Amino acid sequence: MKLTTFRKPDDERRFDEIYARLRAERWPSPPSETDVGTRLGTAHVFSWPGDGVPLLLLPGWGATSLMWAPMLVHGFGGRPVHCVDVIGDVGLSVQRAPIATVSDHLPWLDAVAVGLDLDRVHIVGSSYGALLTLVWAGRTPERVATATLLDPGGLVDIDM
Repeated sequence: MKLTTFRKPDDERRFDEIYARLRAERWPSPPSETDVGTRLGTAHVFSWPGDGVPLLLLPGWGATSLMWAPMLVHGFGGRPVHCVDVIGDVGLSVQRAPIATVSDHLPWLDAVAVGLDLDRVHIVGSSYGALLTLVWAGRTPERVATATLLDPGGLVDIDM
């Protein structure tokens, strides 16, 4: 499988500018940003502080963490929130190794949880993010307080 990249450096610059502008316009407050190194590349995470078991949000395929903006306005009950741009897709995460199966994403998601010091999370995924949520919750139930799947896609690709 190919690595996801921008075809031209100018395309990446334009994407970054538009993404930054939309985040500033749509998110209720500026998040902290963290890059977590993994064997597949670098995961980019946007975080808001809070109390309690954290919420980990995975967007759908072809979407970025910005898709969660309408929900972030409500604050998710004051708990910590972490939005992750899924590696191998659009967003600020950078893929450096091939991803052939859903299972290839699992060590990446483990590394994100460890890098953010998240022992246990409420994880919510949309579409492909829901598929990752389902498989990760099934393989690492000790890390998952609850799992919410919004329109899970790609179920034919599960290699559990």
